[in-house]
Amino acid sequence: MAVADDGELLGSIGGGVMEVNLVDHAQRILSEPGATATGSSVDRVHRKNVTNASGMICSGKQTVIFKMLTPSDLEQVKAAIRGAEDRDGSYLYLTSESFRVEPPKNRTEDDFKFTRLSEADFEFGEQLGAKNDLFIVGGGH
Repeated sequence: MAVADDGELLGSIGGGVMEVNLVDHAQRILSEPGATATGSSVDRVHRKNVTNASGMICSGKQTVIFKMLTPSDLEQVKAAIRGAEDRDGSYLYLTSESFRVEPPKNRTEDDFKFTRLSEADFEFGEQLGAKNDLFIVGGGH
């Protein structure tokens, strides 16, 4: 999901009160004087009366990465879009300091990984694009 400093939104990460709170958080980051492109992550738990409660009660857990992108990231953003649309096996990497897309190659790593290195640092990687197709045939609700 993208949150612009003018309030424009693109995409969704689940909706509801949880998403509203995360958008508010992103907008606070964007409005901070001297805001930097350094990323951060937060955990949200979808249950009542717990630390980091999201406002939802579906019993899941979510780690959300906030990463401010700058004009210098534009080519990497375009590469991410191409990789997702073309399903070419490109791989997106995010850390608190970097945002990059690598072209497809023979990989031995997982399609997805997230490692919290410290309270403020993390590594995230994900193969872009749909991994599988699902066809549903039939009717009903």
